[in-house]
Amino acid sequence: MTLIFQVIGLLLFKFYGWVIVVAVFGYLILQNRNRVSSSTTSAAKPDLYDSILLRIDVPKDNEKKELSAEQMFASLHGILRPDSDLKGSQAQEHVSFEIVAHYSSIQFYVWVPRHLKDFLESQIYAQYPTVQIKENADDYSLTEVGERAIYGAELGLTKDTVLPVKTFASFEVDPLAGITGVLAKLEASGEEVWIQILARPIDDSWQDQGKDYIETIKGGPKKDWLSKLTDGLLQVPIYVLSNFIRALYEPPTSDTKTAEAKVELSPGQQGVIKAIEEK
Repeated sequence: MTLIFQVIGLLLFKFYGWVIVVAVFGYLILQNRNRVSSSTTSAAKPDLYDSILLRIDVPKDNEKKELSAEQMFASLHGILRPDSDLKGSQAQEHVSFEIVAHYSSIQFYVWVPRHLKDFLESQIYAQYPTVQIKENADDYSLTEVGERAIYGAELGLTKDTVLPVKTFASFEVDPLAGITGVLAKLEASGEEVWIQILARPIDDSWQDQGKDYIETIKGGPKKDWLSKLTDGLLQVPIYVLSNFIRALYEPPTSDTKTAEAKVELSPGQQGVIKAIEEK
């Protein structure tokens, strides 16, 4: 028994084993404090699973244009949460804008976390003061399908996300009219169409991605630091040797300016750059 204590004491004090012990205890204490802090603040954080479905009744004499919808969607950026709030199981809230066609009738819905209900209603009323917003007790998506066939699809982007999609300013007619026109012609034999658009705000890091995309178009693809270092080391002896040989038969010149290569952009590339900058 005495030998065991001697070995332990030798490891702890002569070979600095106590440093490892202190580090382990410090790590355990820090983890415990984080769990306590998370449990005490979880009550103050909103429950993301407590949601509500709102029905939007739009009057037939609605005269609001597409710009009102753009301003309403832009205001949703106000629900963006800082990274400090998105730790653990917390996630950025999203809102679902939905269109349901049933028996030639079209209804608009908004699914939203309950704690954001007042904020969303205020933004909708600010742009569409004549609409009526009511809480929908029954979720249409829980309807019994029976023997009816279901077809589903998810739309995605075919190009880089830094490129803008078409907005109402790029259309000659109301883009929503093309969708609602088809929905209004459904057959009355139980045919339904559900459209859901999930909207979630993000930070401004996408702007830096757009700038990098533009630089890539103007100057070619960017290389990482390792590729730049390797290319630089390989080019040094070539540069020295070529200049030495050139100096043997070319007279010295006082003009030290070097002409920068100018990248010629096609009209299509110029249009892409302008679209990204205006996004």
